[in-house]
Amino acid sequence: MASISAISVFLLLVNYRLSTALVSPGFKTRITSEGLTYANSVALDVLSKAIIGVSVPDQSGTASIVTYHLTGIHITEFNKPASQVTLNPNGVYWTGNNAVIQMHGNWRYNTLFISDSGNFDVSATGVSFHENVALSKDTNGRPHIKASGCGVSIGSVSLTFHGGASWLYNLFSSIVANDIKSALVGQVCGAVTDLINTNGENALSKLPVTVDIVNTFLLDYSMDEQPMFQKNFMESYHKGEIDWKSSPAPPPFTAPPLPPRNDTSRMMYVWVSDFMLNSMLYQGQLHKFFAYNLTAQDLPLANRSALNTTCHTLLCIGNLIPQLQKSYPNCQVDLHMRSASVPSVAATPTDVLGSASGIIDFYARPVTGNNRGNRLFRYSIRNTPAYLFTLNVTMSTAADVQVKNETIYGKLRDVKFGVKVVKTTIKDINDKALQFIIDIALNTVVIPKINSIGAKGLALPTIENVHFVNPSLSLMQRTVLISTDLHYAP
Repeated sequence: MASISAISVFLLLVNYRLSTALVSPGFKTRITSEGLTYANSVALDVLSKAIIGVSVPDQSGTASIVTYHLTGIHITEFNKPASQVTLNPNGVYWTGNNAVIQMHGNWRYNTLFISDSGNFDVSATGVSFHENVALSKDTNGRPHIKASGCGVSIGSVSLTFHGGASWLYNLFSSIVANDIKSALVGQVCGAVTDLINTNGENALSKLPVTVDIVNTFLLDYSMDEQPMFQKNFMESYHKGEIDWKSSPAPPPFTAPPLPPRNDTSRMMYVWVSDFMLNSMLYQGQLHKFFAYNLTAQDLPLANRSALNTTCHTLLCIGNLIPQLQKSYPNCQVDLHMRSASVPSVAATPTDVLGSASGIIDFYARPVTGNNRGNRLFRYSIRNTPAYLFTLNVTMSTAADVQVKNETIYGKLRDVKFGVKVVKTTIKDINDKALQFIIDIALNTVVIPKINSIGAKGLALPTIENVHFVNPSLSLMQRTVLISTDLHYAP
């Protein structure tokens, strides 16, 4: 399992592309030469651990009058080669040069008159390998990896025998060396290829391409085209769309073009288009997610009296609208809130801005019951709230956005709103007087609910045990850009 997780660093850093798509993505990632250098270092560490203990097939043969058998041959040490990862139009080319491999095994021989046995040590020097790593996507938009075209060369193989008669070694040592050399080529290639094809594919299968959001929305990070590569970096374009979880469907708009960035000083760059959040807002409006009936019980205890029509404090809706005290005494006012149109978010080079428009219907609800003879009975049948009036509320806001670990967090600030009465059964309502009630509703209920979602954050797709190091966030046109280094910690 350790090798499966470790190779994931290498896979994360090679699973990116330069897209020539006409449709802009909602999410884009770039891996630079710095990232590839780190990936190569991690991959070599994984290979070094994986190849220790690898068995070389038993060897038997005849040399002159000697029949020999070599058994239990296994690799005991692997001194890492000088290595690098380079890019080509089809993927990644991984090379290693001048590694040293130590092996140990048992030998047995017999001649016409003598038989003997012992053990031996082998040192293979000048071991080099190369491997083509092809990257693609499967039918579900998941990344797929496959190694091909492996090649291994070995400079020399020397043997040290223990036990037996030394005069016999020279009769078959050169033949044994050639046998082991040939067998070792296949084993090294097998270890490198298996690390990619088996462990690597297993690691990629765990890469999240969808993320659940408040058990209602589903963020789709799937790839929609085959990878492509540049000389000095790799880029990957992803869907980056948030759908309604139970019935995913694309919004009637596409992501705006992502702004270019030439910086390659960090290992990894992530472009997050504001299309991602706007697609969520569209789905929320379509499925009536942004609707809420607010009552006094939703407010903090100290503010609940603000919705009373019969006032025992100065600041309550009954004092703001005196007719409520007269016509609807001993009631509390409920606010039936819903968005009037799709809210929107726009990233700019200086800020993240949001706007929304909503409708709030006000109702009076008795709090003392429906006793016979009580005049509440005139306007409230079986405690059904009585309609009062409707407000149109517009809201504008900015947001503080930050990245921590592998998650983007957001919090609203500078919230401003305006109100206008659009329908009423109550005369002489002052729009400005209602600002107080709306302020309480927004700042004690609505905005905290939005910020609670922002506090949970938007998880970025990363493979297990790969972490961001010193990530920074900058704003661009319609885009949030994250720059980070990476660290693998199994």
